[in-house]
Amino acid sequence: MSGPRKVPTLLIGTRSRFTKWLAQVLGRAGFAVTQRSDPRRALALVGRLRPAVVFIAPEGLTLEARDLCQMVRARLVDTFVPILLVDGSLTAEQARACVQAGADEFLAQPDDEEAILVRIQAWLRIKRFHDELAEANRALLQLSMRDPLTGLYNRNYFYENLAIELERTRRYARPISCIMVDIDHFKPVNDQYGHVFGDLVLSKLVALLRDATRRFEMVARYGGEEFTITMPNTTTKAAAVLAERLRRRVARETFREGPVKVKLTISCGVATFLPGRVGDPDELVNQADAAMYLAKNRGRNQVATYDEVLGKGNFAPPTAEAAGGARKTGARASTVRPRPRQKGAATKGRED
Repeated sequence: MSGPRKVPTLLIGTRSRFTKWLAQVLGRAGFAVTQRSDPRRALALVGRLRPAVVFIAPEGLTLEARDLCQMVRARLVDTFVPILLVDGSLTAEQARACVQAGADEFLAQPDDEEAILVRIQAWLRIKRFHDELAEANRALLQLSMRDPLTGLYNRNYFYENLAIELERTRRYARPISCIMVDIDHFKPVNDQYGHVFGDLVLSKLVALLRDATRRFEMVARYGGEEFTITMPNTTTKAAAVLAERLRRRVARETFREGPVKVKLTISCGVATFLPGRVGDPDELVNQADAAMYLAKNRGRNQVATYDEVLGKGNFAPPTAEAAGGARKTGARASTVRPRPRQKGAATKGRED
């Protein structure tokens, strides 16, 4: 049975009587010491070793202590790792310059074993607090980006990501598509079977959405029973085929919990920005929303494109075989113009 995990430690210093003694002291105290006398090799090791503490014994090194402290700190920018200088020969001015460059403490009497171990434990406690705070901040960031029920990205993050993808679309002159997905007649499900079952339906639908999309396509919960799929480098035709495949998959599904069994359908709207004609996030969402309203007005349980809203064609759903394979599409005409969608507007679950 293995003992407690040793603390990864980097010691940068020439191989001398002092650094040998220091390595032994640290080893006895439960530190796994890796020593490098070449500063360049030590710097290259920082990212791979991920040390919990770094000791620098600058005497005899080929780099100035101040420069070395600065370089080590630059490689630890994403995490807090204490850097301790151990060299009784440094002047107070030199030590001050090292601390300003990135070192955390200067041990003027490095041959005092007890003093070194006490200071290390204090710095490791500070590091633990830093790590816990960083982890809490990461968790809060995820909470701010995610929908708590489904685990999907939320509407705010959807818009942030869409703005980034539109910039990429402009730069590389590639199309980008957005699908707006809405569950048909979802409110009666909540009213008849309760919100617990409704939440179960949403979670199962999300699993279908994730299964149908590729790694670089982002699924988000827009609000209520509405979802969006951001599809970089994707034409209207390809996006509409994905939407049709998803529509058929949902229509085949039986959502059940105990004795309750429900069949549901979805309506999907597809909009695309082509190279040279890229607008802002609100415009693309409004277009996808308009196409989705058209699908609703035509009877629900179908896919519509924004080209159809403009009367530029009609979407011909592919055969079941084609929908299950490569992404294809077409389009159908109408002049239905729903109210424009606002980024900050509250989204309520629709009864239709």
